Amino acid sequence: MANFFFACFLAAFLPVALCQTISEAICDDESLDWSFNSVGATPCDVAADLAGVCNGGVFTLASLDEGFSYIGPTQLNQNSCRCSTVYYSLLSACAACQGEQWINWTIYKANCSAVYPSVFPQHIPVGTIVPGWAYADIRATDNTFNITVAQGLEDRPESTGIASSTRTRGLDSSTSTGTGFPSPSVVDSSGSSSNAGAIAGGVVGGVAGLALIAGLVFFYLRHRRAAAQQPAYFATPRQPPLDDTMEQKMTQNAYGPSPIPPFQPQRLYDPSDPSTFPTPSPAMSPSYNSGPYTPSPGSVTFQSSATHVPQHSIPSMSMASPHPAGNYSGAPEL
Repeated sequence: MANFFFACFLAAFLPVALCQTISEAICDDESLDWSFNSVGATPCDVAADLAGVCNGGVFTLASLDEGFSYIGPTQLNQNSCRCSTVYYSLLSACAACQGEQWINWTIYKANCSAVYPSVFPQHIPVGTIVPGWAYADIRATDNTFNITVAQGLEDRPESTGIASSTRTRGLDSSTSTGTGFPSPSVVDSSGSSSNAGAIAGGVVGGVAGLALIAGLVFFYLRHRRAAAQQPAYFATPRQPPLDDTMEQKMTQNAYGPSPIPPFQPQRLYDPSDPSTFPTPSPAMSPSYNSGPYTPSPGSVTFQSSATHVPQHSIPSMSMASPHPAGNYSGAPEL
């Protein structure tokens, strides 16, 4: 399985790579055994291999139902492989060995932008052997595949590997095709242009891939550098907002409870009710002096200035109640 995918990967760059070509057609006409190549591959097998060259190495040739024939390529899938008379001859022989008919070359090539008579313009896949009769010039047989003419060429040399003779200009028929039929001295110019387009496409794809890889490397290095320059500290996370209940509880805990004393109505003095008696005052200090205050001589200081205003330092004094000291027994006075 790994080798298969590796071969498919090479097919994008090497046209000689063979990935997977399948022929579902079965040649059961023994009279056409001569059309098989030297290793026993049917014309259906060889045709599928050649068509796969222009399709990424993958191609499936379906079998024909009774009364059906193979048609030519459409404008979407036409290419240099399927617009070659070599492929057309192999496809026609494949239809014949299934007991069905084939269409002529004129109808088959209707959608081809360029045709390649008696040549296969691409490299032959490695391991594929193309019989010599497939290179017959169908223009000499009314633009159609002729079984009798093709059978007469069964002893012609086969082509395998890189068919350099089909890509050569100005060679005679014996060296270019090995079929005995004259081949054109110049291959259609669109073949080279298609190859140039494929090469250009590969170059553009390679450049785009390298640019993508370079961009990914640049992004990775820049991201890594930015991560290394970040400060090694973390901001203190913000506390979630408090609701009214939680905020009120926190305020009470911070400042403590502030109870309000209950209101007591004013009551009149009743000699028979001790609770109406006035609260006794604390004992007064006996050092109360009702005389005028006279500062000591050392407590007066003078400041040398233009006005010579004296400044007095007032000593501390204990404040006493202005009422004379006495004790109240709480008994009613008469």
